[in-house]
Amino acid sequence: SAECVIAQIDIVLTDCAICLLVVARGVIMETIEPLIQRNVDNHLIDDFKICQWLRTFLDCALTLGKTSQLDLTERLLERIKEPLANPDTSNTDQLKQEVEMIATLSWNQGVNSSIKGEKTLGMAWCRTSIQFASLYSDHLETQLQKLWNSLASSAELRYD
Repeated sequence: SAECVIAQIDIVLTDCAICLLVVARGVIMETIEPLIQRNVDNHLIDDFKICQWLRTFLDCALTLGKTSQLDLTERLLERIKEPLANPDTSNTDQLKQEVEMIATLSWNQGVNSSIKGEKTLGMAWCRTSIQFASLYSDHLETQLQKLWNSLASSAELRYD
């Protein structure tokens, strides 16, 4: 029947759209990673922009189930500590929003790594997440620290 054909066409179109999205995320990851690597210490690119790039990269990595580069995240953390401690830039609110997202995505990377049995990597991601959270708000930092304590005790993990 016509309804059956339309339903099958809709299924194929949706499957194609989902495949394109996965391909697009893969392309974004492959494109953006070397750009972040090259520019994480380049202060000609503002902090907000580089945080936006990293947030997009982490989001794609999580969606595709890949572990992204922890060193990129740690290098960016070092870069933005000082500007957020002295908030006199016009886009501080936007930057803090990106930092909150990076903290959340880093936390999720940590949990995913721990679930995969990569406990040391998972702990490092969670530690980095808590450090990003401290730049955003004391409340988020405390919340993630409590989650860490719960996760660590249930998975028998330790970090100082």
